[in-house]
Amino acid sequence: MKPNDDSAQYAPSGSVVAIGMFDGVHRGHRRVLDHLRELGLRHGLPTVVLTFDPHPRAFLNPQTAPKLLCKLDDRIALLSATNAVDQCLVLPFDLGRSKESVDDFVRGTLVARLGTRALVVGEDFACGHARRGDVDCLRKLGNEFGFDVHALPLRTDTDPVTLPHFSSTETRRVIQEGDLKRASLILGRPYELVGRVVAGGRDCARSGEAELPHEMCAPPAGSYVGAVRHERQGSPWIPAALLVSEARFMRRRTVRFVADGAIDSSTQTELRVRFLSKESSAPEPRRGLYSSGAEHATTAMAA
Repeated sequence: MKPNDDSAQYAPSGSVVAIGMFDGVHRGHRRVLDHLRELGLRHGLPTVVLTFDPHPRAFLNPQTAPKLLCKLDDRIALLSATNAVDQCLVLPFDLGRSKESVDDFVRGTLVARLGTRALVVGEDFACGHARRGDVDCLRKLGNEFGFDVHALPLRTDTDPVTLPHFSSTETRRVIQEGDLKRASLILGRPYELVGRVVAGGRDCARSGEAELPHEMCAPPAGSYVGAVRHERQGSPWIPAALLVSEARFMRRRTVRFVADGAIDSSTQTELRVRFLSKESSAPEPRRGLYSSGAEHATTAMAA
């Protein structure tokens, strides 16, 4: 998959396009992407995902913006891993974009720039100024400009009732409640965050403390089964005991880790932290305590 920013120029004979934030690239998103690929093959056209950065609500009302499930780089990597997307266009969400009408967006971006022949969105999707571009509006514009609109439910009648609703909002809710097992059901993989080491532990070869980014969705204070690895490519996952702490008055959340093997916990090192489940009690972390998570810790991040 080829990622492009807003400066990229397109001159395609046509394309099949999916629009959305795709925050988390969860199982509902992957239904949309599977349909995107099917349409691309049916029409013999490249597939394009059109997404935004930052999150529109983070620009329009930062105080109420949702916490993110993925950094942009992770979002692009997860989209690429689906093998459903040929190109990803990242549009900056700024003042101009926030005031753009749905008609101008469709004419300028979907039609003139991407040559959209089919558009795939979630059933509750809306775009354009004041979110006036809902599915009905897009279908009217599609009739005018010659593209079909496919609005897909993120949950279907064939889903077992035991499965949670596949949405980014539900994913955030269960993570913030500490239900990491349910979050992994929605995402189709364990939940991960990247933190920066701010302090080493007593055993600096295995332990330390990392600060988690304020804008990212994080589990509440408590003890968790998990794993850690360096951000550098090729680093292995190491099972670890995790202890999340929160200082609300400082808007600061950290995670202490004790790994089952050696890991560089030098200050300012970037570590990826994988949360597998919450501990029912909060024992003092010690070597080997959470070795039962080892079988999960070797699974690479994939969609």
